Amino acid sequence: MVVRARQTKSRPGTTLTPPTAVHGQPVAQSATHNLIQRARSDPHSLSPGELLQLQRVLGNQAATRLLLANGHGAANDRGPKPAPTSPGAIQRKVVRGDLKNLGAGAAGQWHQGNDKFHVTVYGDDPKESGKRGFAFISDRWTSEFHVTDHRPTTPFGRRFYNIDDGSPVVAADQGQVGKPIDDLAEAFMLAKVNALKHYSDIEAAELQRQWEEAEKQQGSERVETMRKVIISQAAEQVGKEIDWTKPQSYALIGRVTTALRELKIELEPKEREWLKTEFDACLNRLNEEAVKERQAKEEEERLRQEALIVPKEVTPKLVPSSVQPQEDKAKQLAPSSSSMRPLVVMILVMLLAVFVGIWRMLR
Repeated sequence: MVVRARQTKSRPGTTLTPPTAVHGQPVAQSATHNLIQRARSDPHSLSPGELLQLQRVLGNQAATRLLLANGHGAANDRGPKPAPTSPGAIQRKVVRGDLKNLGAGAAGQWHQGNDKFHVTVYGDDPKESGKRGFAFISDRWTSEFHVTDHRPTTPFGRRFYNIDDGSPVVAADQGQVGKPIDDLAEAFMLAKVNALKHYSDIEAAELQRQWEEAEKQQGSERVETMRKVIISQAAEQVGKEIDWTKPQSYALIGRVTTALRELKIELEPKEREWLKTEFDACLNRLNEEAVKERQAKEEEERLRQEALIVPKEVTPKLVPSSVQPQEDKAKQLAPSSSSMRPLVVMILVMLLAVFVGIWRMLR
Protein backbone atom coordinates (compact mmCIF):
# COMPACT_ATOMS: atom_id res chain seq x y z
CA MET A 1 0.00 0.00 0.00
CA VAL A 2 1.49 3.32 -1.05
CA VAL A 3 1.72 5.84 1.74
CA ARG A 4 1.04 9.42 0.67
CA ALA A 5 1.53 12.60 2.61
CA ARG A 6 -1.72 14.29 3.47
CA GLN A 7 -2.43 17.28 1.21
CA THR A 8 -3.50 20.49 2.84
CA LYS A 9 -5.99 22.99 1.54
CA SER A 10 -3.69 25.91 2.27
CA ARG A 11 -2.56 28.21 -0.47
CA PRO A 12 0.86 27.51 -2.08
CA GLY A 13 2.27 30.68 -0.57
CA THR A 14 1.20 29.80 2.96
CA THR A 15 3.93 28.71 5.36
CA LEU A 16 3.71 27.19 8.77
CA THR A 17 4.09 30.01 11.30
CA PRO A 18 6.10 29.39 14.44
CA PRO A 19 4.16 29.12 17.73
CA THR A 20 3.74 32.29 19.74
CA ALA A 21 4.20 32.86 23.45
CA VAL A 22 1.41 31.93 25.86
CA HIS A 23 1.20 34.05 29.08
CA GLY A 24 4.61 35.43 28.24
CA GLN A 25 6.26 31.94 28.10
CA PRO A 26 7.93 30.76 24.86
CA VAL A 27 6.43 27.57 23.50
CA ALA A 28 8.59 27.04 20.39
CA GLN A 29 10.71 24.41 22.13
CA SER A 30 7.64 22.55 23.37
CA ALA A 31 6.01 22.62 19.92
CA THR A 32 9.20 21.28 18.31
CA HIS A 33 9.35 18.50 20.94
CA ASN A 34 5.72 17.57 20.22
CA LEU A 35 6.41 17.55 16.47
CA ILE A 36 9.35 15.18 16.93
CA GLN A 37 7.26 12.92 19.20
CA ARG A 38 4.51 12.74 16.55
CA ALA A 39 7.10 11.96 13.86
CA ARG A 40 8.35 9.07 16.00
CA SER A 41 4.94 7.70 16.97
CA ASP A 42 2.82 8.39 13.87
CA PRO A 43 4.78 10.00 11.01
CA HIS A 44 1.86 9.58 8.59
CA SER A 45 -0.18 12.10 10.57
CA LEU A 46 2.19 14.96 9.73
CA SER A 47 0.97 17.49 7.21
CA PRO A 48 3.28 18.69 4.39
CA GLY A 49 3.82 21.94 6.26
CA GLU A 50 4.82 20.06 9.40
CA LEU A 51 7.19 17.90 7.38
CA LEU A 52 8.86 21.02 6.05
CA GLN A 53 9.14 22.47 9.56
CA LEU A 54 10.64 19.22 10.80
CA GLN A 55 13.13 19.39 7.95
CA ARG A 56 14.08 22.98 8.84
CA VAL A 57 14.50 22.16 12.54
CA LEU A 58 16.43 18.91 12.27
CA GLY A 59 17.99 19.23 8.83
CA ASN A 60 17.49 17.03 5.79
CA GLN A 61 19.48 14.00 6.90
CA ALA A 62 18.18 13.81 10.45
CA ALA A 63 14.54 14.35 9.38
CA THR A 64 14.88 11.68 6.70
CA ARG A 65 16.37 9.14 9.12
CA LEU A 66 13.64 9.83 11.65
CA LEU A 67 10.80 9.41 9.14
CA LEU A 68 12.25 6.38 7.38
CA ALA A 69 12.87 4.66 10.70
CA ASN A 70 9.13 4.92 11.41
CA GLY A 71 7.82 3.90 8.01
CA HIS A 72 7.15 7.26 6.30
CA GLY A 73 7.66 7.13 2.54
CA ALA A 74 7.93 3.34 2.24
CA ALA A 75 7.27 2.06 -1.25
CA ASN A 76 5.08 -0.76 0.03
CA ASP A 77 4.62 -2.92 3.10
CA ARG A 78 6.01 -6.11 1.61
CA GLY A 79 9.51 -7.26 0.81
CA PRO A 80 12.84 -5.52 1.45
CA LYS A 81 12.88 -1.72 1.33
CA PRO A 82 15.47 -0.03 -0.91
CA ALA A 83 17.81 2.50 0.62
CA PRO A 84 16.92 6.19 0.32
CA THR A 85 18.46 7.89 -2.72
CA SER A 86 19.19 11.20 -1.03
CA PRO A 87 18.81 13.00 2.30
CA GLY A 88 15.71 14.80 0.96
CA ALA A 89 13.51 11.72 0.96
CA ILE A 90 10.56 13.60 2.47
CA GLN A 91 10.28 15.67 -0.72
CA ARG A 92 7.84 13.91 -3.03
CA LYS A 93 7.64 14.18 -6.82
CA VAL A 94 5.49 13.33 -9.82
CA VAL A 95 6.21 11.78 -13.19
CA ARG A 96 7.00 14.60 -15.60
CA GLY A 97 5.01 12.89 -18.37
CA ASP A 98 1.88 12.86 -16.19
CA LEU A 99 1.62 16.65 -16.56
CA LYS A 100 -0.26 16.82 -19.86
CA ASN A 101 -0.80 19.70 -22.27
CA LEU A 102 1.78 22.02 -20.79
CA GLY A 103 3.39 23.01 -24.07
CA ALA A 104 6.19 21.67 -26.24
CA GLY A 105 9.90 21.58 -25.54
CA ALA A 106 12.00 20.57 -22.55
CA ALA A 107 9.94 22.81 -20.29
CA GLY A 108 6.16 22.78 -20.31
CA GLN A 109 4.30 26.02 -19.64
CA TRP A 110 0.81 26.55 -18.26
CA HIS A 111 -0.98 29.88 -18.12
CA GLN A 112 -4.45 31.35 -18.04
CA GLY A 113 -4.61 33.34 -21.24
CA ASN A 114 -1.34 35.25 -20.91
CA ASP A 115 1.90 33.52 -21.83
CA LYS A 116 3.87 36.35 -20.15
CA PHE A 117 2.53 35.16 -16.80
CA HIS A 118 2.92 31.43 -16.64
CA VAL A 119 3.90 28.28 -14.78
CA THR A 120 6.96 26.38 -16.05
CA VAL A 121 7.71 22.75 -15.27
CA TYR A 122 11.11 21.20 -15.94
CA GLY A 123 12.35 17.70 -15.32
CA ASP A 124 14.57 17.34 -12.24
CA ASP A 125 18.05 18.79 -12.64
CA PRO A 126 20.99 17.21 -10.77
CA LYS A 127 22.56 20.66 -10.39
CA GLU A 128 19.51 21.89 -8.49
CA SER A 129 18.66 18.82 -6.40
CA GLY A 130 21.15 19.61 -3.65
CA LYS A 131 20.16 23.27 -3.46
CA ARG A 132 16.41 22.56 -3.52
CA GLY A 133 16.43 19.56 -1.16
CA PHE A 134 15.03 16.91 -3.53
CA ALA A 135 16.63 13.70 -4.75
CA PHE A 136 17.71 13.56 -8.38
CA ILE A 137 16.73 10.24 -9.94
CA SER A 138 16.31 11.19 -13.59
CA ASP A 139 14.79 14.02 -15.60
CA ARG A 140 11.65 11.91 -16.01
CA TRP A 141 10.63 13.21 -12.61
CA THR A 142 9.78 16.70 -11.49
CA SER A 143 9.96 17.94 -7.92
CA GLU A 144 9.16 21.60 -8.40
CA PHE A 145 7.77 24.24 -10.73
CA HIS A 146 8.11 27.97 -10.93
CA VAL A 147 5.83 30.87 -11.79
CA THR A 148 7.26 33.69 -13.89
CA ASP A 149 5.70 37.12 -14.28
CA HIS A 150 7.26 39.21 -17.04
CA ARG A 151 4.21 41.10 -18.24
CA PRO A 152 5.00 44.59 -19.56
CA THR A 153 2.85 46.18 -16.86
CA THR A 154 4.41 44.41 -13.88
CA PRO A 155 7.93 44.08 -12.45
CA PHE A 156 9.69 40.83 -13.25
CA GLY A 157 9.24 38.16 -10.60
CA ARG A 158 9.78 34.40 -10.24
CA ARG A 159 9.13 31.98 -7.41
CA PHE A 160 9.78 28.25 -7.14
CA TYR A 161 7.33 25.80 -5.50
CA ASN A 162 7.55 22.20 -4.31
CA ILE A 163 5.30 20.16 -6.56
CA ASP A 164 4.30 17.89 -3.67
CA ASP A 165 2.29 20.45 -1.71
CA GLY A 166 2.77 23.76 -3.49
CA SER A 167 4.89 25.29 -0.72
CA PRO A 168 7.24 28.01 -1.99
CA VAL A 169 11.02 27.76 -2.07
CA VAL A 170 11.41 31.32 -0.80
CA ALA A 171 15.21 31.21 -0.77
CA ALA A 172 15.17 30.93 -4.56
CA ASP A 173 12.92 33.96 -5.24
CA GLN A 174 13.93 36.17 -8.16
CA GLY A 175 12.81 39.74 -8.75
CA GLN A 176 9.62 41.09 -7.19
CA VAL A 177 7.33 38.32 -5.95
CA GLY A 178 3.74 39.07 -4.95
CA LYS A 179 0.28 37.63 -4.45
CA PRO A 180 -0.55 37.17 -8.18
CA ILE A 181 2.33 34.70 -8.48
CA ASP A 182 1.11 32.69 -5.49
CA ASP A 183 -2.43 32.75 -6.91
CA LEU A 184 -1.30 31.29 -10.23
CA ALA A 185 0.70 28.62 -8.41
CA GLU A 186 -2.38 27.65 -6.38
CA ALA A 187 -4.52 27.50 -9.54
CA PHE A 188 -1.91 25.25 -11.17
CA MET A 189 -1.84 22.91 -8.20
CA LEU A 190 -5.64 22.60 -8.24
CA ALA A 191 -5.93 22.22 -12.02
CA LYS A 192 -2.98 19.95 -12.80
CA VAL A 193 -1.05 18.59 -9.85
CA ASN A 194 -3.27 17.56 -6.94
CA ALA A 195 -4.96 14.76 -8.86
CA LEU A 196 -1.63 13.15 -9.85
CA LYS A 197 0.10 10.34 -8.03
CA HIS A 198 2.93 11.63 -5.84
CA TYR A 199 5.97 9.43 -5.20
CA SER A 200 8.52 9.48 -2.45
CA ASP A 201 12.16 9.34 -3.48
CA ILE A 202 12.26 5.67 -2.54
CA GLU A 203 9.19 4.84 -4.64
CA ALA A 204 10.52 6.89 -7.55
CA ALA A 205 13.91 5.16 -7.46
CA GLU A 206 12.27 1.71 -7.56
CA LEU A 207 9.99 2.68 -10.45
CA GLN A 208 12.92 4.21 -12.30
CA ARG A 209 14.84 0.95 -11.91
CA GLN A 210 11.93 -1.01 -13.39
CA TRP A 211 11.69 1.42 -16.30
CA GLU A 212 15.39 1.16 -17.04
CA GLU A 213 15.32 -2.65 -16.97
CA ALA A 214 12.37 -2.68 -19.38
CA GLU A 215 14.07 -0.16 -21.67
CA LYS A 216 17.28 -2.17 -21.63
CA GLN A 217 15.38 -5.28 -22.67
CA GLN A 218 13.48 -3.43 -25.37
CA GLY A 219 16.69 -1.78 -26.55
CA SER A 220 18.46 -5.13 -26.89
CA GLU A 221 15.56 -6.57 -28.87
CA ARG A 222 15.43 -3.45 -31.05
CA VAL A 223 19.15 -3.59 -31.86
CA GLU A 224 18.97 -7.32 -32.59
CA THR A 225 16.06 -6.78 -34.99
CA MET A 226 17.91 -3.95 -36.73
CA ARG A 227 21.02 -6.10 -37.13
CA LYS A 228 19.00 -8.90 -38.74
CA VAL A 229 17.62 -6.47 -41.31
CA ILE A 230 21.10 -5.07 -41.97
CA ILE A 231 22.52 -8.57 -42.50
CA SER A 232 19.77 -9.46 -44.97
CA GLN A 233 20.46 -6.30 -46.97
CA ALA A 234 24.25 -6.61 -46.75
CA ALA A 235 24.10 -10.18 -48.08
CA GLU A 236 22.93 -8.72 -51.41
CA GLN A 237 26.00 -6.46 -51.56
CA VAL A 238 28.70 -9.11 -51.05
CA GLY A 239 31.73 -8.40 -53.21
CA LYS A 240 30.96 -4.69 -53.35
CA GLU A 241 32.01 -1.61 -51.42
CA ILE A 242 29.51 1.01 -50.30
CA ASP A 243 30.31 4.69 -50.71
CA TRP A 244 27.87 6.51 -48.47
CA THR A 245 28.58 9.82 -50.20
CA LYS A 246 27.24 8.57 -53.53
CA PRO A 247 23.55 8.73 -54.51
CA GLN A 248 23.47 4.93 -54.96
CA SER A 249 23.76 4.52 -51.21
CA TYR A 250 20.54 6.47 -50.64
CA ALA A 251 18.49 3.70 -52.21
CA LEU A 252 20.19 1.18 -49.91
CA ILE A 253 19.34 3.25 -46.82
CA GLY A 254 15.79 3.52 -48.12
CA ARG A 255 15.45 -0.26 -48.40
CA VAL A 256 16.77 -0.76 -44.86
CA THR A 257 14.47 1.96 -43.50
CA THR A 258 11.45 0.46 -45.26
CA ALA A 259 12.21 -3.02 -43.92
CA LEU A 260 12.53 -1.64 -40.39
CA ARG A 261 9.33 0.37 -40.69
CA GLU A 262 7.48 -2.81 -41.60
CA LEU A 263 8.71 -4.17 -38.26
CA LYS A 264 7.37 -1.08 -36.43
CA ILE A 265 10.85 0.43 -35.97
CA GLU A 266 11.43 4.07 -36.86
CA LEU A 267 15.05 5.14 -37.12
CA GLU A 268 16.08 8.08 -34.96
CA PRO A 269 18.49 10.61 -36.53
CA LYS A 270 21.44 9.43 -34.44
CA GLU A 271 20.74 5.82 -35.46
CA ARG A 272 21.31 6.55 -39.14
CA GLU A 273 25.05 6.96 -38.65
CA TRP A 274 25.09 3.84 -36.49
CA LEU A 275 23.28 1.99 -39.29
CA LYS A 276 25.98 2.93 -41.83
CA THR A 277 28.76 1.86 -39.48
CA GLU A 278 27.01 -1.40 -38.66
CA PHE A 279 26.28 -2.03 -42.36
CA ASP A 280 29.97 -1.54 -43.26
CA ALA A 281 31.09 -3.88 -40.48
CA CYS A 282 28.57 -6.52 -41.55
CA LEU A 283 29.49 -6.22 -45.24
CA ASN A 284 33.23 -6.49 -44.45
CA ARG A 285 32.57 -9.61 -42.42
CA LEU A 286 30.51 -11.18 -45.20
CA ASN A 287 33.17 -10.29 -47.79
CA GLU A 288 35.89 -11.91 -45.66
CA GLU A 289 33.80 -15.05 -45.28
CA ALA A 290 33.19 -15.13 -49.05
CA VAL A 291 36.94 -14.85 -49.75
CA LYS A 292 37.74 -17.67 -47.30
CA GLU A 293 35.05 -19.87 -48.85
CA ARG A 294 36.38 -19.24 -52.37
CA GLN A 295 39.95 -20.01 -51.30
CA ALA A 296 38.83 -23.26 -49.67
CA LYS A 297 37.07 -24.35 -52.87
CA GLU A 298 40.14 -23.50 -54.97
CA GLU A 299 42.39 -25.53 -52.68
CA GLU A 300 40.00 -28.46 -52.81
CA GLU A 301 39.96 -28.36 -56.64
CA ARG A 302 43.77 -28.19 -56.79
CA LEU A 303 44.14 -31.26 -54.61
CA ARG A 304 41.59 -33.12 -56.74
CA GLN A 305 43.51 -32.34 -59.94
CA GLU A 306 46.80 -33.48 -58.41
CA ALA A 307 45.20 -36.77 -57.39
CA LEU A 308 44.19 -37.46 -61.03
CA ILE A 309 47.69 -37.05 -62.63
CA VAL A 310 49.86 -38.79 -60.01
CA PRO A 311 50.49 -42.56 -61.07
CA LYS A 312 49.72 -45.29 -58.70
CA GLU A 313 52.70 -46.41 -56.67
CA VAL A 314 53.87 -50.08 -57.24
CA THR A 315 54.25 -51.93 -54.04
CA PRO A 316 57.64 -53.78 -54.09
CA LYS A 317 57.56 -57.54 -53.63
CA LEU A 318 58.86 -58.50 -50.31
CA VAL A 319 61.59 -61.24 -50.35
CA PRO A 320 62.49 -63.15 -47.22
CA SER A 321 65.81 -62.07 -45.85
CA SER A 322 67.03 -65.70 -45.68
CA VAL A 323 66.58 -66.23 -49.44
CA GLN A 324 67.73 -62.89 -50.76
CA PRO A 325 71.52 -63.33 -49.93
CA GLN A 326 71.69 -66.77 -51.71
CA GLU A 327 70.08 -65.40 -54.84
CA ASP A 328 72.53 -62.54 -54.85
CA LYS A 329 75.49 -65.01 -54.52
CA ALA A 330 74.20 -67.18 -57.39
CA LYS A 331 73.90 -64.12 -59.60
CA GLN A 332 77.48 -63.23 -58.75
CA LEU A 333 78.81 -66.79 -59.60
CA ALA A 334 76.82 -67.28 -62.78
CA PRO A 335 78.71 -65.93 -65.87
CA SER A 336 76.87 -63.45 -67.95
CA SER A 337 75.87 -64.22 -71.55
CA SER A 338 78.01 -61.40 -72.89
CA SER A 339 81.22 -62.90 -71.36
CA MET A 340 80.50 -66.47 -72.76
CA ARG A 341 80.08 -65.48 -76.44
CA PRO A 342 83.85 -65.26 -77.45
CA LEU A 343 84.61 -68.59 -75.80
CA VAL A 344 81.87 -70.38 -77.75
CA VAL A 345 83.16 -68.90 -81.05
CA MET A 346 86.68 -70.01 -80.33
CA ILE A 347 85.54 -73.58 -79.50
CA LEU A 348 83.55 -73.76 -82.71
CA VAL A 349 86.59 -72.57 -84.76
CA MET A 350 88.81 -75.21 -83.18
CA LEU A 351 86.31 -78.00 -83.87
CA LEU A 352 86.05 -76.85 -87.46
CA ALA A 353 89.89 -76.96 -87.85
CA VAL A 354 90.03 -80.47 -86.42
CA PHE A 355 87.29 -81.63 -88.71
CA VAL A 356 89.10 -80.17 -91.74
CA GLY A 357 92.41 -81.84 -90.73
CA ILE A 358 90.78 -85.27 -90.39
CA TRP A 359 89.06 -84.87 -93.69
CA ARG A 360 92.37 -84.19 -95.50
CA MET A 361 94.04 -87.18 -93.92
CA LEU A 362 91.37 -89.56 -95.10
CA ARG A 363 91.67 -88.44 -98.62
